Amino acid sequence: LDAVRTMVQGAGGAVTIASTPGVGTMFNIELPVTRSVTRALLAIIGGEPYALPTSNVERVVSIDRNTIVTIEGRPCFTCDGEHVAIVSAAEILELPDVPALGSNLSLVVLAAGRRRYGLAVDSFEGERSLVVRRLDPRLGDVPDVAAVSTDDRGRVILILDLEELVSSIDALISGGRKLG
Repeated sequence: LDAVRTMVQGAGGAVTIASTPGVGTMFNIELPVTRSVTRALLAIIGGEPYALPTSNVERVVSIDRNTIVTIEGRPCFTCDGEHVAIVSAAEILELPDVPALGSNLSLVVLAAGRRRYGLAVDSFEGERSLVVRRLDPRLGDVPDVAAVSTDDRGRVILILDLEELVSSIDALISGGRKLG
């Protein structure tokens, strides 16, 4: 029973017990309905873990840096016969860029309508189910971040808002800032 109480309290709930001699015992477990679970891809960006909900993730690829071409001043790669712009996730999130090692580049291909982008990340940690928690309202609006979670190691993971992230990518590209 202690394990159940610990798990329920960890999720922000409560357990109460009511016992009546000769009648029985009633266990009441209350869990918040504001919690949800999302399936997300964990990626390392700027040396920190971030979660990308799988809803807009088309695929994950590792490409040879030598296959990157420049079109209209932007780095691109070929995906399904189409040129897809590559954008640095660290640049979008205004994080320090971690020097890339090796000859391959890790990309998350995001699809938003007819637009596709290759979001360059440091590395991947796989797909996970994460408990979604609202950001503390005292933080205000955090650009490109929808919520927060923790992983099984206790690390805080920001869950990215992919619609807002695509809007930021559009603004970066149309604004002509240097990519990747």
